[in-house]
Amino acid sequence: DSIDNGIEAHDSDMVVIEDSLINNTDTDTPSNGFGIAFYGCGNCSVQRNACTNNTNFAIICLGGNNCSVIDNIMHSVSNGIQLYTVQDAMVQENDVHTTYGLGIYLYDCDVANVIGNEVVGETELTNWGIGLVDCRNCGLIDNTISGTLPYGTYVDGGTVNQISGNTVENTGSYGIFLQSAGHVEVANNTVQGSVEYGFFAANSYSLHISGNMMEWFTYGMKLEYSYDVLIEENSVDHSATRGIYISYGGGEIQPISIVNNSCRYSGTGILLSQISYTALENNDCSDCTSGIALISSMVTDVWNCTADHCEQGLLLTESDGSTIIGGSYCQSLINGIYLSGSNSVRIEGAN
Repeated sequence: DSIDNGIEAHDSDMVVIEDSLINNTDTDTPSNGFGIAFYGCGNCSVQRNACTNNTNFAIICLGGNNCSVIDNIMHSVSNGIQLYTVQDAMVQENDVHTTYGLGIYLYDCDVANVIGNEVVGETELTNWGIGLVDCRNCGLIDNTISGTLPYGTYVDGGTVNQISGNTVENTGSYGIFLQSAGHVEVANNTVQGSVEYGFFAANSYSLHISGNMMEWFTYGMKLEYSYDVLIEENSVDHSATRGIYISYGGGEIQPISIVNNSCRYSGTGILLSQISYTALENNDCSDCTSGIALISSMVTDVWNCTADHCEQGLLLTESDGSTIIGGSYCQSLINGIYLSGSNSVRIEGAN
């Protein structure tokens, strides 16, 4: 008890730490306070340990390769698990209850998977549940994240990462957050709790967002300055302000496609602002204040979408070169389809 670090290993290989209890690592030195710490180690395994009352990360790996952190319990810890510049790692089925900072944090890692963990933010001082910063070929898969966390999952930079099958139920601003990230698969996640944004992405590219459920938030999904995006088969119903909101980004070479999404009972089902060369197909935006709204969004194709029982079904404002083919915009209180300052618009077969 009351030691700087529980277990340390430096420049070692094939170290196994199992079935140990590390309690009350408490220090005023910022570089200490770890439960289990590896520095430049390879082929290491940390399994079935219990870390409690740590003032820094419960388990940390700095450098090295082939690291596994499996089935550990971390309660009343300031931060849970950190992997820093590690290649080939597995973080699986850990139970992390953090009181300050970060649940699981990977920085500059390559081929690391975070699978089946439970992360709980216990106080208002926590930051994110699981985060990837400048990582490559990593996966956040089938994790459960809850509690008081401004960010459920947080991805900053990196490429070829996967976020799938997670359940996020946090109280904060963002369920799933991306910035400056590329080639990211965001699939089959469920975001609940009390957050402003179910999903948020900024300055990101080559995103595939599919099969997610993100209902009852202020914004179901918001993307800004993002390119080459496919959004399909998501449910963002009951979004108080906007179901899917995209501003800036897109373009003829890196377009945005929005297909087969449910955006019902929202303020605006789908809002596009100042983007171009976008395709909307088979989306259901019924029972909204405004079903679909295009504002200064050029060359947009709207195919077979539904926005029935809205105040305004489809609204185009200063959105030249758009095409509306098929679809249903029936029983609107004000207008089924309304155009303002939009030139060269083609409407065919709409009801």
